[in-house]
Amino acid sequence: MNRSNKPAYVPQVLFHTLDVLEGWTQGAKPWRAMSMIALIGLVSTALAVTALWTSDQRRDQRDFEALSQQVAAQTSDRLSYRRWQLGHASDRWVQGETPPSMTGGGFEPGHLLSIKRNAPAIQEVMGWLHLAETSKSALQRFWQVEVAGLSAFDEPLLSAALVDVHGRLHWLMVHAAKAQTPSGDPQGWVVAVIDDASFMPATTQVVGWSLKARLATANEPAHAMLRFSAPLSPAHAEFGPVLMLDGEPLDQGWADVLTRHAGPVIAGMSGLLATLATLYGFVMLISIKQRAQAMAKRSTVALQRSESRNRAVVDTAPDAIITVDDEARVLWCNQATVSIFGRTLEELQGKPMWDVLPALKGQVMAEWFHNHGISNRVLSYETHGCRAEGTEFPIVVSASRAEIDNEAINTFIVRDTTDAKWAERELLLRERALESSADAVIITDMNLPGQPMIFANAAFERIT
Repeated sequence: MNRSNKPAYVPQVLFHTLDVLEGWTQGAKPWRAMSMIALIGLVSTALAVTALWTSDQRRDQRDFEALSQQVAAQTSDRLSYRRWQLGHASDRWVQGETPPSMTGGGFEPGHLLSIKRNAPAIQEVMGWLHLAETSKSALQRFWQVEVAGLSAFDEPLLSAALVDVHGRLHWLMVHAAKAQTPSGDPQGWVVAVIDDASFMPATTQVVGWSLKARLATANEPAHAMLRFSAPLSPAHAEFGPVLMLDGEPLDQGWADVLTRHAGPVIAGMSGLLATLATLYGFVMLISIKQRAQAMAKRSTVALQRSESRNRAVVDTAPDAIITVDDEARVLWCNQATVSIFGRTLEELQGKPMWDVLPALKGQVMAEWFHNHGISNRVLSYETHGCRAEGTEFPIVVSASRAEIDNEAINTFIVRDTTDAKWAERELLLRERALESSADAVIITDMNLPGQPMIFANAAFERIT
């Protein structure tokens, strides 16, 4: 696209874009180029939206992990407090103060429970928790192998995850009583149950977030996108309770959703608009090119017709027409030049003009026009021409000078006056013969009214 023809009020980046687009799609079929533009635009938009969406998700993930760390710290503090409660209850057992027992009025989840040695504790705990069959055997192994050998000064023990008949998870935390039997064994144990119902709220709402917390095992697979897991008891990380948090941002409406995801929305809209604008620009480019081609074709046809008419007029002209440059070298000549001077265009082109017009030898075109014409025009300049065989003959020259694209073009129109000169001489001879005749001679014009006399010789004047 010619930059000299570009209007100044149109942004130059638009023309640069059209130039690049024209270069990319040069030679391609329009439908294929449009498909390529649409595909590139949609893929670029999808990549940009995906990148920004991923960035938003990572931001949400960071915010979620920060909140989850706070919740995990609070939950770990509760577990530590439960461990302290067990230790404190074990200490007070020595003073005769014991928590309620299984047989002494029931037990609510989360409360402490005292189990005395020699009591049928395992069966009662199993019934109280409504454990599934697989968890009953696991609890029995835990009690017989680990709890039975527990010393009064050891840290609390934590069982593996126990599943009840409803599929809910429980863990038992057991601490030996400080009170001892005569044989040195603990008089009993203080037991606490750790589960969702007694240990933590099911749903926690923080500013902008809804957190669903629960206890799970360490090997439970994670399915939620925003999930946080942390073992609450590092000493029992393999089988102890793990805090599971599923997070979900709280959206107050469409405005909030658009605000949180403004980046992907803007990128998507901008990409689609850019793609549509590029397609529109390409369609306009094709339309402009087609119109330009049609105009160029019409102009070419009109120019060819005009050139054909001009060439026909010039080639059929009886006078020789020769164009030369400022150094008087022949640029072009018509067909009459061949008949007048006997030389073709191929023989004259590039040769000096004085080969056919000797009077121009040594002349500078600008000075010649200044000396023999007015306003770069010379009319009826009589001189002699030179034919191909070297014969000179009388001619009349009319010339004009013009500048085209800072280049001087000098045009000479040459007429052969040989016949005119012969006719003039013949007429002069006849006139002299009539003048010298002894007889009276008069000539009248019969075509004019009154047939006026137009000639009378000297003899007629003497006689009359």
